[in-house]
Amino acid sequence: MAQAFQPEDGSFRGPDDLFFLGSELRLWRTQQGLGSDSNATGSPGRGEPLLRGPENLARRDQDGRGPGEDPPALPPAPLPPAPSLQPTEIQDPVSAQRGPARLESLTFASKSEAVCGLMLEKYVPNFELVPGETFQIGVGSKRFDFKIDGVFIEFHPVQLRNDFTSQQAYQNLQAALGRFAEWQRNELNDILRDEFGGQYAKRRRDILNCFEATRNAELIICHDREDFARRVLRRFSGPGIPSEAKLLAEFETLYRGMSKRFQYVDPEAS
Repeated sequence: MAQAFQPEDGSFRGPDDLFFLGSELRLWRTQQGLGSDSNATGSPGRGEPLLRGPENLARRDQDGRGPGEDPPALPPAPLPPAPSLQPTEIQDPVSAQRGPARLESLTFASKSEAVCGLMLEKYVPNFELVPGETFQIGVGSKRFDFKIDGVFIEFHPVQLRNDFTSQQAYQNLQAALGRFAEWQRNELNDILRDEFGGQYAKRRRDILNCFEATRNAELIICHDREDFARRVLRRFSGPGIPSEAKLLAEFETLYRGMSKRFQYVDPEAS
């Protein structure tokens, strides 16, 4: 059996003796063939003695460690910054559709509106029916028919039978008008169309005024084909635009050929 190590004088004089005793003990174990306690990682206190004390400071590595010591622990990696939460803009479904669409895939409010779209593409330079941009533009919860160079355009013929909120009131009006001469009936109908048309224009203007981006936008309300030809086609078209009479004739021809080409939300009766 190997003889146990004992200090030469059997006494200890302080911490330095304890440290060097441990170092000599490891050396003695190696000499006795008992192996070494050093591990693969060179953990402090195993394998070779740690060099401490003022006389050994110069032997330490630049990172502050001496032979047999593990490198200092690295600080934890910083956490990635939390993603910033930006408010999501709620967009009208029609406005979210971008890019030119096939004409047959578009949905119009009427056959007359479909004719307006075709004639705008034909006569207005660089105009295309793009849902959400130039056609069926969402403003709040409402939609406007067309937009050219920032100008909103609505095609809205006044039809008394649809603009009366009470069908009974409309029928009573027609019964009363039947007792008037034709010229009087026409005059009263014109007065009612002007009134209902003005109410519609005010409602649409109020919608645009609710939003900063459209508050100062120009709005054109076309109540019939003549309005559309005069106030829109003649204004925005390029050179060589036909006369108003020819535009109206073309409008009528296109209108008669619209019955099966497009989809309609509320087809007109006339």
